Amino acid sequence: MGWVKHLTAAGLLTFGSAAVHAAELPPLPEAPALPPEESLGNWYIRADVGAASYSTSRWTQTLSGLTPGDQLLSAGFASKSIRDSGFADAGFGYELHSWIRADVTAEYRGSAGIRGAFQERLFNPLAPSAFLANSEFRGSLQTTMVMANAYADLGTWYGFTPYLGAGIGLARHDLGGISSTGVTSTGTAFNVNNVPNGASMPLAFSSLAGRTRTNLAWAVMAGFSYNISSNLKLDLGYRHLDLGNLQSGAITCGCGQGSLGIKIRNLASNEIRLGLRWVFGEVGSAAFAAPADEVPDLPQAPALPKH
Repeated sequence: MGWVKHLTAAGLLTFGSAAVHAAELPPLPEAPALPPEESLGNWYIRADVGAASYSTSRWTQTLSGLTPGDQLLSAGFASKSIRDSGFADAGFGYELHSWIRADVTAEYRGSAGIRGAFQERLFNPLAPSAFLANSEFRGSLQTTMVMANAYADLGTWYGFTPYLGAGIGLARHDLGGISSTGVTSTGTAFNVNNVPNGASMPLAFSSLAGRTRTNLAWAVMAGFSYNISSNLKLDLGYRHLDLGNLQSGAITCGCGQGSLGIKIRNLASNEIRLGLRWVFGEVGSAAFAAPADEVPDLPQAPALPKH
């Protein structure tokens, strides 16, 4: 049984030696603390000018003053148009990330001339009487806006940075300067040309009212910017802008007819915009990285114990 004692003693010596070496190992280093999160980026200011091409979907006019027996055979705008105009805006923003930025802009849009040719045909079999009126309405549209916008910059190549964007805000429309001219024809019946068989005379309007209205506006944008310098950017882009609906005030004419006003639906604008953007502070990838002195040094590997 002596060999058992020798094996037991050898095992105890080995275990004791391992325990001594384990006691000599240095403690494991603590995990390095992560640097505090910060809002990275820079403030910027911007200014833009551009040209707007307007479009609408439908113009209507709800007639009033009809007498019993009047039959409205037709009523509508034979032609309608809104002239193109220019605009200018200014604003400030912040770079939320190296590829995401947001800004708020205030915009003034130049006066846009509005013109529409309206025709109505009435017949009253009780009289009998036939009535035809052709009138042309003119006015001006003045719009101011406040928009909140967000952009995604898609990378930079040779100083050019393409982007996509979207915006939402409020548009205040002032539809004023309403005037009209026209001709009315009356008779007992319509001839083969759908014109009353009686006399014609100028159409006089006794009341033409403008109106101010505030609408929700939204936009989608695409374009690119160019780095003139590290802080100055040239911006060229396209914007589709939806401006909501317009309506004039009540309209009354000397012929006894009138309307609740002209309604213009789905006013939209397709635009080219050119601007400058000045970015404050350090610009580039270094602006979106933690300073070197805030990054902790990696711990060195512990030295292996000597046998």
